[in-house]
Amino acid sequence: MAIDLFGEGAEPEPFRAFFNLDASAELQVHPPRGVLPPPPKEGEEAGTEPAHVIVTFSPHEYGKQCRGRLVVDSPSSRWVFEVIGKQPEYERPVPVKATVDASAPSRALAARREKSQQRRQRDFMRENATKAGRFQKPGPKSGGFRF
Repeated sequence: MAIDLFGEGAEPEPFRAFFNLDASAELQVHPPRGVLPPPPKEGEEAGTEPAHVIVTFSPHEYGKQCRGRLVVDSPSSRWVFEVIGKQPEYERPVPVKATVDASAPSRALAARREKSQQRRQRDFMRENATKAGRFQKPGPKSGGFRF
């Protein structure tokens, strides 16, 4: 939400914008400081832009009502706004039909199963020992495994 403000005097004046201490943390104001331009004179087109004070509301949970008082303070005037954060309306998610066919042909599934069963039957200890050169097949002379 944006609030457009002009100063009360004929000269630009500084302002501070803040929420009171008991305001909800989900409410924020930007910019916290700035300059209020003088109001346009009567009968004159607005040549200067007003100061834009932007209030944001970022709720972290549903159901909690957030409120606070926004104070815009300048040397010549003070504005106080009661701000109430409105929760967005809940919208149920719409189920979307899958666009990718995840079902694989039966031959491919069978091949995957067979390959995974072959992997499970590997003897990794024997393979690693053989690769390291420390394994001899048991035989009549060897007496078994030797490390």
